[in-house]
Amino acid sequence: MNLEKYAHIKRSRAFTLLEMTVVLLIIGLLLLLVIPNVSKIRNSASEHQTTAMVQMIQTQVDLYLAENGSRTVTMAELVGENYLTMEQQKQAANAKISIDSSNHVVGPTK
Repeated sequence: MNLEKYAHIKRSRAFTLLEMTVVLLIIGLLLLLVIPNVSKIRNSASEHQTTAMVQMIQTQVDLYLAENGSRTVTMAELVGENYLTMEQQKQAANAKISIDSSNHVVGPTK
């Protein structure tokens, strides 16, 4: 019959259940390898950002003290005198960065 002549075309175009299962298994394994690494990279980037922010604020504190004399400095004073922006102050507060009584910038402890 004529239908038997075209039967092989339908089979060659379609994926078998086994082929689809193998592809999904490979994708799942790749995701298992990638997802933990992405979270590690994100945590590492966050730690580096916090360290950089502590260093930047300490530099601004030192500059403020050099220009205005030595006394206890607050984040609000740094913002008021344009050493920091409001956005930087918010980021520091979110990262739990503060200035102690001896004018050292302190970041979050692990």
